[in-house]
Amino acid sequence: MRDSHNLALSLGAVSTSWELLTPKSKLASRRNSLSGVHGYDQFPWHSDGAVGRNPPDYIVLWSEQATVVEPTEILNLRCEPSLSQIIPLLARTVLLAKSPGRYGRYLPALLREGEATRIRWDERSCPPVWSGTASKVSELIASADPTGQIDWRPGRCAVIDNRTTLHRRPSIRNRSRRLHRLYISRRSS
Repeated sequence: MRDSHNLALSLGAVSTSWELLTPKSKLASRRNSLSGVHGYDQFPWHSDGAVGRNPPDYIVLWSEQATVVEPTEILNLRCEPSLSQIIPLLARTVLLAKSPGRYGRYLPALLREGEATRIRWDERSCPPVWSGTASKVSELIASADPTGQIDWRPGRCAVIDNRTTLHRRPSIRNRSRRLHRLYISRRSS
């Protein structure tokens, strides 16, 4: 885990401590969390921290698991030619971010950061404000096949670029799955 932590530090400011991710039933989870909504079923495509004003730039995941577990699937919207139409649609999509105990606020699904862009997507906590564009984006993302996957084995560390890549967990069969997660931000808070 120390090597994974050093890797995280080389990417930017560590904005959280290691968080243990384990599969949970709907009943054993916070009501508004992904596990609270989906339990052991497949999670939808999402970016982490979409509801926040400044989502993390990177997600560092580390597996301590000693047995074979379900992979983490990734969807890079920029590298898959069949998904190229999503980016212009995201630029015209508005999300309603709903944090527990707070009023909702409107956020863009695609943030411009100089020459770069950041994708923000999590229909659970930031549902699109429904329009023809939002409906089309939702449909395209929900039906997209993974562009890659992270096959977990003991000690494997992976970095997900949370600015350009969505991810999801498939349905869980092995309930002993244990991943650790850190959030990294490259910009100053």
